[in-house]
Amino acid sequence: MTLESVLAKRRATYQKRLSKYVKYVMNDHFVIAMLFLIGAVAFQYSNFIKALPTDFIWGKLAASFLLAGVVFFGKIATMASAADQVFLVTEEEGWQQVIKDAKKRSMVLPGLLLLFLVAVAMPVVYVGQTFSGADIAVLFIIGLVLKWAHLGLEEAALRFGTRGKIKHLKWYLFGVGVMSFLGAFFVHPLVGLTIAGIMGVVFENQLRSMRTQLIDWETLVTTEEERMVKINRFINLFIDTPTGKEKAKRRSYLDFCVPFLSGKDNPYQFLFVRSFLRGTSYFGLFGRLTAIGAVVLSLSEIVVFNLALGVLLLYVTGFQLLPLYKEVTENVMVRLYPQAEEAKFAGFSQLLQRTLFIQAIIFSLATLIGTDPVSGLMATVINSVFVIFFVKGYARKRLAKHRPN
Repeated sequence: MTLESVLAKRRATYQKRLSKYVKYVMNDHFVIAMLFLIGAVAFQYSNFIKALPTDFIWGKLAASFLLAGVVFFGKIATMASAADQVFLVTEEEGWQQVIKDAKKRSMVLPGLLLLFLVAVAMPVVYVGQTFSGADIAVLFIIGLVLKWAHLGLEEAALRFGTRGKIKHLKWYLFGVGVMSFLGAFFVHPLVGLTIAGIMGVVFENQLRSMRTQLIDWETLVTTEEERMVKINRFINLFIDTPTGKEKAKRRSYLDFCVPFLSGKDNPYQFLFVRSFLRGTSYFGLFGRLTAIGAVVLSLSEIVVFNLALGVLLLYVTGFQLLPLYKEVTENVMVRLYPQAEEAKFAGFSQLLQRTLFIQAIIFSLATLIGTDPVSGLMATVINSVFVIFFVKGYARKRLAKHRPN
């Protein structure tokens, strides 16, 4: 069995697993909710564009930074596994070609995202002006050139002795990306394409010598594992999936939250709080959903939509935090605590209630900004009532099988 056949089998298994999850993610309820959400966002975006002045400079600046940042979305899918460091390490030359082929395949999804965002950004960039399909095509090509350079950096980062230099080159790439889009928006699209093209040639010369270095197997495997964790984390918003290896982060800047969230008398509650704040999955999920919800609610003027979306996001956040209870309580060391078993659920319910109340307050303030004081007050009441019912009712019933009789 050749190296290519082994990796082809892995890709087939990977795609089969993703296709199995798609039917759960793209269910009828999700599709209907997304249609309403997309419709509401499109309506608000249309009204926002109509209110913009001609030659909206801030729109061009924001679009330049946004598109330059999106270039860094997506990494090379090498399908490497930890066992390859032992069993396939002799296939160094074959892996060099595998990485090159994977870089080409990894252009597809980021390219589609770039095309979508370029099309969405055009009305803001060219407020009161006409633009053609050729303009969109040139901007899209600029994005592809920048993305290819980014994947070139990701490819070089998989070699020994390149990590420090790659970090600096990524910042340089971001700066050049911003300059390319600024040149395209403020001067002419071909000016931006010229800047991006020159940058592409310079980067290619810079990376040519790096590609001759031997593969850093630890970095190759770690990068692929991190990529899979991010994909599983998204799917885990809808169904339970194995999230892979995750690293705890100290996050000392969040220590001020510990006294409020952990209370005083329940050691389990303190343990749940530390697991929540230091974990990469639960805290990141809470932060992303809170930020997305706050932005959408503050930009929307539709009261019913704001109230419904606030409750929906609270439910999704609470539902995704529930596995933290099982994850912590099934640790064998936790069972040695000289405390009553009932204290486990009491501690977790306090953490869940306080984090959801924080999110509920943020959503209520965002609704207040987007609508009016009465709607903001309604959102506060509805969100608070939902949090109480969710924690005292749904969460208690859902976790009953993991609690002592």
